[in-house]
Formats: sequence, structure tokens, C-alpha cells
Amino acid sequence: MLPEKNRLKKQKDFDSLFKNANTAYTKNFIMKAVPNNEDASRFAFMVSKKVSKRAVDRNRIRRQIRELIRLNLENITPGFDILIIVKATPTTLELKYNEIEKQVLFCLKKLRLQATSYKLQAKK
Repeated sequence: MLPEKNRLKKQKDFDSLFKNANTAYTKNFIMKAVPNNEDASRFAFMVSKKVSKRAVDRNRIRRQIRELIRLNLENITPGFDILIIVKATPTTLELKYNEIEKQVLFCLKKLRLQATSYKLQAKK
């Protein structure tokens, strides 16, 4: 579970995301990001019923993405609101965790939200 400070909840924040966000795409995901002027990045996840009518399937994808973000939180640049939208493609439900990880991390790199190895070495 993501810490409370890393969750995006307010409607005005979502409105800001849809209006002003930079966007990255992969085959199964859309990622939108906008600066939030805070010291932590906040995340939200959207999986529509077009992906699957079964809540079990939608929640499984959401849980996997949430866990992936939680594990990589220290490598993600702070100060952004990030929305991850799951596309309704025929292959979405068959994605394995490592495939989800590749696509989400690709979006983070494309939006320049993932810390480089240089920054990680400087912290040590």
C-alpha cells in the first residue's frame, strides 16, 4: 500500500492533471504528470470497465502497479502528481508483473521522472 502522502485524492488535482499534464504512452498504459509544488510525488491509478467487467481483474492490475510504484518510490523524482491509466487492449489482462514493470518504468523515464543512477550514487 502506498503511504498516505503519496496518494492523489482531490478532484482539483485530477482536473489539473487532465488540463496541464505531460503525457507518455505505451501499448497498455498512459501516464500523465504535472508538478505539484510539494516534497512528495502523489499517484493515482485508473482502470476502466472497458479493460474488464470483472472487478477482480481490474483490482489485480491496480495492485500490481501500486506495488511497483511503492518499490520504486525512492527512485521517482519528488514533487509531481502522476496518473497512470490502463488502456483497454486485448493483451492488458494477460500482462505479467515484469511486463507491467517495463512499461511503467519506460513511461517514467520518458517523462524524466525516474532518478538516474548518478543521483542514486550521489546519495550514498
